[in-house]
Amino acid sequence: MIAGRVTFSRSLRVAVAVGLTAFVLWQADAASVWRAAARANWSWIGAAVALVLVDRALNAWRWIDLLCAVTPGSRPPFAAVLRIFFVSTFVGSFLPSVGGDAYRAYTLSRYDVRLSQSAASVLMDRVLGVLAIALLGAVALAAGPDAGASRAAAASIGAAAAVCAAVAAVIFSDGAAALAQAVAGRMPWSGAQRASQSLLEAVQRYSKH
Repeated sequence: MIAGRVTFSRSLRVAVAVGLTAFVLWQADAASVWRAAARANWSWIGAAVALVLVDRALNAWRWIDLLCAVTPGSRPPFAAVLRIFFVSTFVGSFLPSVGGDAYRAYTLSRYDVRLSQSAASVLMDRVLGVLAIALLGAVALAAGPDAGASRAAAASIGAAAAVCAAVAAVIFSDGAAALAQAVAGRMPWSGAQRASQSLLEAVQRYSKH
């Protein structure tokens, strides 16, 4: 019975992957894609694919390292975490980025990891990514000659930096954490209150790591 469910689940995932890929090719005009691929330099395509794999592997390793705050003894195997990350990358190709993040948090929680802790690891991974982009943007902004574009970019970078600073304050400041817990306690639904407070507690675990 269990083997049949596993086989059905895998078959369903393969069917969804093939169907979504076919849909994308259809929307992109498969004939045009084929003509472009026929004229392409496959050495450059191979290099691009290799860079994507390296990029994804490094991002997966970052997330795995962030699981240090998960309760000892409940950390999933390396292979399982890596598989979840790559599947979430595929999901994120068709859905908004939050879709891939939600998949990561939910699937990781099925490996005896508390949902609040899995969500916290995904949140921290996302915050580090935003921080890296903000730093890179600040460096590019300093070298950018376009004053108009610089003002718009500076506003975006400032907003990203403010979000990162707020998360850091919740992690390392007892006062900010208490304020965040108080705000979470005023949410209109008890389920949302408990979920928010559990997530905040899980995020605060990173102050020790």
